[in-house]
Amino acid sequence: MAAWDHTADLMALYATIHAGKQYQRDHFHPYRELPPTPQHDLDDPGAEYDRLIALESQKRGP
Repeated sequence: MAAWDHTADLMALYATIHAGKQYQRDHFHPYRELPPTPQHDLDDPGAEYDRLIALESQKRGP
């Protein structure tokens, strides 16, 4: 695991330098996962509201 951490850190550093955007170890590490990205759509507040209401009703059940 330590060897993969080292290799993934180097790959993230090289990718960040050459691609111009920020990469993390988890982008390249086969045994780690990125945290899930939020599915927010703040450009359309109505759609976001509907999504949250649907999510809340799923939690409550029928």
